[in-house]
Amino acid sequence: MGSEPASPITVKFKSYVTPSEHVEGFESGKEFPLKLRAAITLEELVQKLFSKNRNHIGFKVVNGKVVKDKVLSDGDLIEIYRLMGGG
Repeated sequence: MGSEPASPITVKFKSYVTPSEHVEGFESGKEFPLKLRAAITLEELVQKLFSKNRNHIGFKVVNGKVVKDKVLSDGDLIEIYRLMGGG
């Protein structure tokens, strides 16, 4: 009666901030597929990938909408943007 673990999901990932941890296939500003565990949230992903340079992140976008957090789904497009300077 135990439930099987959910299958991993694959999202499209693009970031203009370099992750703290090595991410296979990462190139700044280039979209690439990223395999994740099912039911992971955007915030969990950010904590995992950007633990040391999180303060460089300006905003996070999922499927064209700026969001703080949400449960990610297979096929989502995640974009991470830098803080923008100006004055």
